[in-house]
Amino acid sequence: MPLLAYLQHLPEVGADVALADDAFVVGKVSVAGPAVLESSAVLRGDQNRIMVGPRFRIGRGSTVHVELASETQIGADVWLGDGVVVHACELGDGTRVEDGGLVLSTSKVGGGSIVAATARYDGRGARSDAADG
Repeated sequence: MPLLAYLQHLPEVGADVALADDAFVVGKVSVAGPAVLESSAVLRGDQNRIMVGPRFRIGRGSTVHVELASETQIGADVWLGDGVVVHACELGDGTRVEDGGLVLSTSKVGGGSIVAATARYDGRGARSDAADG
């Protein structure tokens, strides 16, 4: 399994977590199973920790990471599409972030919420790239 220590912190991953051969879990990360990490997915807990609840799915090429001052918390039944970036934030139970979605640091996404494909969520509301001009 592609689990990597960072500064002596080894990820904690449940036995029923399926990792693609080229997915990586690094550092202070805890993933409760069952969960699926697809091709080129990355959970990077280098500067802080990432905690992931059960029944989690992260799509191809998606990244979850942290900041020095902010960890990432992901609830149960969370689905991340392909090419998603989740940065130092909180995703409530049942959250869905569709393909290409971006959730910015310190955001709190309430349970059952959907971040639309290619939308950027900064805690104040989602915006599409097209709306940004």
